[in-house]
Amino acid sequence: MATAGIVRLKGEDEEVVAIAVAAKRAVAYHRDLQRELMPQLSALHAARREMTTPHPQLQMPSAETAARGRGIVWTFLFAVSLVAAVVAVAMLSPLGPRTKWVAPDVAVQIAMPALIIAAIAGVGALILRPARGRAAVATVLSSIVTILLAAVFLFRLVGGGGDRGFTAEQLGPWLAGAGILLVLLIALTWRLDRLRRSDVFAEGGIPKGNREAQADARRVRESARRAANLTPATAAARDELRQQWAHALQQRGARTEAADQAAEIGPVAWLVWTVYDGDLDVSLLLR
Repeated sequence: MATAGIVRLKGEDEEVVAIAVAAKRAVAYHRDLQRELMPQLSALHAARREMTTPHPQLQMPSAETAARGRGIVWTFLFAVSLVAAVVAVAMLSPLGPRTKWVAPDVAVQIAMPALIIAAIAGVGALILRPARGRAAVATVLSSIVTILLAAVFLFRLVGGGGDRGFTAEQLGPWLAGAGILLVLLIALTWRLDRLRRSDVFAEGGIPKGNREAQADARRVRESARRAANLTPATAAARDELRQQWAHALQQRGARTEAADQAAEIGPVAWLVWTVYDGDLDVSLLLR
């Protein structure tokens, strides 16, 4: 009458519960078994009810809306920071076909506000948390811009601005601002990479909350399996329970799939898997 795994009970809900009531009566003749089984049934019922009850946060549309709003704000700040950083880099890039027509004073006038905007937006992106699933792409984009900024920063720091006619007075403030922005982007990229690698953002990973819920579900299933395998202590008592169970099922009349399954797995297992179901009214079984 033991069962090794989860059992999906056959029959309509009313029949399943009625057979479970008969199983409870059969078990009641065996006091030691009853004393061991009933507390486990109550604990199993409480655990299943906890598992099937939606988390309060999931019932609050306002929380979901707020999270979506924060994600939109983060995306905006992140995009502004990267675009402004690219502008600041482009204005001070080495002499080339696209930069030779930009006068040094004009380049600095554009680059300095861009550095300030990039830094302010970057601080906001660093403080807020990106929306779920965006950290991987954001890490790549942030890394590219950080590398570009680092390359131009080092070029201007070592080579100066002679190729395009920048003076030391023009280049100094840009180097200071670019250095600060570079540190900020490195920190942002590092944080994004950590989020990407974490359980919440890793591709194909399971969110921590779900992982904990799955671990809880495994523990509940294991408890149910152990309870379903409970039997009377002696062989004589086991034979007596088997006979009582067969007699109880015969008294129910016509054989059905549910009755055949109940005869196969036994009264204890039927009780356990009825309670485990989670959707049945088992109040009569727990009194």
